[in-house]
Amino acid sequence: MFNQIIPLINRIIFVLTLVFVVSNVAMAQDETTTTPMLVLPDGSKVGLRDAPASMAEEINNIRGAVPLIGISANSLYYLVDYRGQLGWVFSRWGRVQGNLSAVPTLDIDHVDDIPFLTTTTSLALYLIPDAESDTVAEVENGTLPLLAVTEDEQFYLLVYEGQLVWLSADQLTDDTEVEGDISRIPVIVPPDEMEPEPCTVQAYQPGTVAVRLGPGTQRLALTYLAANKTFQVMGQQADEDGNIWYALDKAEAAPRKFILGEIVWVVAAEVEIRGACDDVSNIDP
Repeated sequence: MFNQIIPLINRIIFVLTLVFVVSNVAMAQDETTTTPMLVLPDGSKVGLRDAPASMAEEINNIRGAVPLIGISANSLYYLVDYRGQLGWVFSRWGRVQGNLSAVPTLDIDHVDDIPFLTTTTSLALYLIPDAESDTVAEVENGTLPLLAVTEDEQFYLLVYEGQLVWLSADQLTDDTEVEGDISRIPVIVPPDEMEPEPCTVQAYQPGTVAVRLGPGTQRLALTYLAANKTFQVMGQQADEDGNIWYALDKAEAAPRKFILGEIVWVVAAEVEIRGACDDVSNIDP
């Protein structure tokens, strides 16, 4: 009897801890930020490396949830900001919370190759590349990683306190200096100028995303979403607790399950999302 109780207690502790981590990430991702987070497995430390490769030097061990600010050229590693220290993490070590569409893809081999902007004067930073929009922060006497530039070179994408922000080029004066090779940063299309991409989701690891008969944890779990495969979202619905659920094609998400109906459901908090998921229409279960 005692041996049966211990695993149950451990499972309850795990679930409560996971809820705590995810809720804190959600609180950090309010309406003032579009920077996604990489949520790492509970209780484990993950290696932070100086380059996007398994043999690269491990420069730190990190845990919890960290801002995700870049993607490697082969999409296998994420550039994260861990308390001001930049480094690469293998993409499958964690789950992405937020939309990756606005995150730049970097063809940079080493974190030391990332250019930095140093300023001795006040700079206004924006959440979108629009100098007439509200400033998200003002920084003075700082050094900020420089990740991307718009095609017209009017705005630069920087990192400020773990958040992706924009700087207008007209603020670059004699009081600002770029350290590093700025020609290596990619040209990026701002999210509001992108051609709308279909909303898609995927599971970051096998056995982590339950595919259910309807939108809600009380609905029957049919199977788990296949990992490393992209599924197009057909619609969405919120449950009684306000959680968003995405409808998927049953033939793709649960191909060997015999049920009435053509759609199945996954909860948004458990999947990686890309594309125009904010524009997905509500549909009835």
